[in-house]
Amino acid sequence: MMAFPERRDAQGTWASVDCDPEFDSWSSLYGFIADVANVAEIGPLKNRRGFPEDAGVEACEAYKDGEWYGATWYQLSELTAFDYARVVFDHRKKVSLTVREFLGDGYFDSLDILVKADVKRVIFFFSS
Repeated sequence: MMAFPERRDAQGTWASVDCDPEFDSWSSLYGFIADVANVAEIGPLKNRRGFPEDAGVEACEAYKDGEWYGATWYQLSELTAFDYARVVFDHRKKVSLTVREFLGDGYFDSLDILVKADVKRVIFFFSS
C-alpha cells in the first residue's frame, strides 16, 4: 500500500508533505481504508473515491508508474473523527475487538505524525 499525505501549498495546489507515517505494511489497515483484504469486516471508512484528479505531483508520478488498484483518499479530519471504539470481528484470530485494537498503536502514532505535520488529506492505493 502506498500512502501520500498532502496539504495545499501557497498556490492552492495539493502537494506532498514530507513526514513519515508507517501505513504501507499493515494489512489490517487495508480493509478499513479501501475494503481490500478485509478480514475484520470493518467497512471501509468510506466507499472508494478513486485517485483524486487534483493530486499532487509526487502522488501522480507514483500512481502512473505502477500497477495499482483500490485508490482512495481521506481528509485527515475523517480519519481522526472515526469511532475507533466500534467492535468488529477478526476472522483470522477468531476474536471480537475494537477497531482501535485491530489497527494497533502504530496506526494512531501515524495519525499523530500527520496531525503534527498539518496534513489535510491522505491518498492511498495498493499494488497488484
